[in-house]
Amino acid sequence: MSMRHILFIPHPENEKQLVRHVKKVLSDVTGEEFEVFMEMLSKLQFLATAEGAQEVMDVIVQQAELSAEFKVEDGESVDRFITCFKQALKFCKRGCEATQFVVYLCQNILPSFTAISEDGRQEVLRLLAESSMFHLPDDTINTCLPPIFSLLLEYVPLPPPEEGEAPSFQYSTVECLLFAFHQLAQKSPGFLTDEANSERLKDFKKRLQYFARKCQAYHSSLQAAVKSSGIEVNDEQAKLRTVAIKITANISSLVRDFFHNPPSYQAKVKLSWGPEKTVVQRKRPSLATAETTPSKRKPSPIRFEDSETGAASNGKNKRADQSLYQPPRDRFSSSLGNNGPPFTGG
Repeated sequence: MSMRHILFIPHPENEKQLVRHVKKVLSDVTGEEFEVFMEMLSKLQFLATAEGAQEVMDVIVQQAELSAEFKVEDGESVDRFITCFKQALKFCKRGCEATQFVVYLCQNILPSFTAISEDGRQEVLRLLAESSMFHLPDDTINTCLPPIFSLLLEYVPLPPPEEGEAPSFQYSTVECLLFAFHQLAQKSPGFLTDEANSERLKDFKKRLQYFARKCQAYHSSLQAAVKSSGIEVNDEQAKLRTVAIKITANISSLVRDFFHNPPSYQAKVKLSWGPEKTVVQRKRPSLATAETTPSKRKPSPIRFEDSETGAASNGKNKRADQSLYQPPRDRFSSSLGNNGPPFTGG
């Protein structure tokens, strides 16, 4: 057989040599060129081995410049981190760890989160949520939980002291942060359940109860709008509504776990932007899991009571005295990032 048209012969030594050559040119490439090189390397048989995958992961870490100081005002720095982190996650599926990326994100980027562009913020949070599904060392989890939780509280406010203008809710942001926190907290449950953290858990439940009521009301409004509208399936607003329904369903499923005593971490959800196979790893077949697809069943309200009056989950409280939250009618949000996609009721 003629070999004149064959540019590369797959062989372990040839592939290793190709990786070495790629390393040499990565110091001066654009983001798009970097992605092309990574796509090329991902097809090598050498990368099917743990050694090969880790070697390319080391290349990605070096390209991300994680040892350099993070400059939030430098958009290029944020873009480089996002590009490299996306590539790193591909190799997590081959057994590598993205620990350095997760730590860098939590220690350097989350504290300056609001200073990042809106598109950059959403990309960063999605990467955080996706990376939380892979293995992380215990010390990394303990390092990352506080900044994740702190940022989550900024988007899950306490109930206002008086009835008035309700705060705006960014459900897509909360989905990412709550998912990541749910994943890490189940591996370090003492963050919420240790006796010294009892007030932290109590405050968190109050916030979640208030947020969940608004989330359930919005979810019901979205489902009603989908049923009543005659919009075609490929209509842009219909697509936004579908995504919003997934987001609010995910949030409700995750929130319920925190109202078990202690928190159960049993919810099974599919991230709203991910492929169908993206699920929470931990599950118990013997327990019913919450669905994340639109359901005709009316969502049950989430309740929380202080320890002084008893836990709402023990089944012996004064449930008859509690009034159920009634979703508002004909009330819709203005944008997906700020309560949901633009549309009007049917």
